[in-house]
Amino acid sequence: MQTRARLLEHQGALLREIGAAARKQDAAAVLALQKKLETLASLIRRQEEIDRTVAVFERALAAGSDTPVTTTEGPAGDDDREVSAKERGRRHRDDFVRTLSNRGVVLHRLKGAVFRSPRGTRVGVAYGRESRNDKWFLGLPEDGFDQAVLLCEDRSGRVTHFSLTKEFMDEHGDKLSRKDGQVKFNVFRRGGEFSLQLPKHGPVTIEPFRDNFSGLI
Repeated sequence: MQTRARLLEHQGALLREIGAAARKQDAAAVLALQKKLETLASLIRRQEEIDRTVAVFERALAAGSDTPVTTTEGPAGDDDREVSAKERGRRHRDDFVRTLSNRGVVLHRLKGAVFRSPRGTRVGVAYGRESRNDKWFLGLPEDGFDQAVLLCEDRSGRVTHFSLTKEFMDEHGDKLSRKDGQVKFNVFRRGGEFSLQLPKHGPVTIEPFRDNFSGLI
């Protein structure tokens, strides 16, 4: 528990630093601090999993010698593979909403992955894990959002988010493909820069919306 408390203290300090850098309009510092915050959030999740596993182990020990001592903990990384894509999406989505809340912007859930911002904008928060080298496929309910946030997790576990503003969606949203009631987002990275593939129109850069809460703060 002491380790988790230390991690939470670091999280609070980072959030305060991000707020100070944002007030100074120091975009480079905000970006660097946000990357540290993402790494820290991953560490907190892993520590929580360890705490749960230890609790199970201790309960089994306390139950007596006839009770088998088992945990769900496997080799390093196994827990990540066993967690479903839906659960991973929920965790990362909650992290994103929590980070915004700590910066004074509270998103209220409307349904599933769609929230309402203080400005009244419907914000869809989609999650996708790197499926192939430098490619992500994400989806949001059709006609259910005005602004899209894309949470793209790479193979190392780092999440990069893109806040595609209402203006961006108004301009490009009708060019995105749709299937089974979902708007499909095909994101790819080339030369370190991210783009969104628009069927029949080609790619459009989403670098201006990378890790900066565009349209939300």
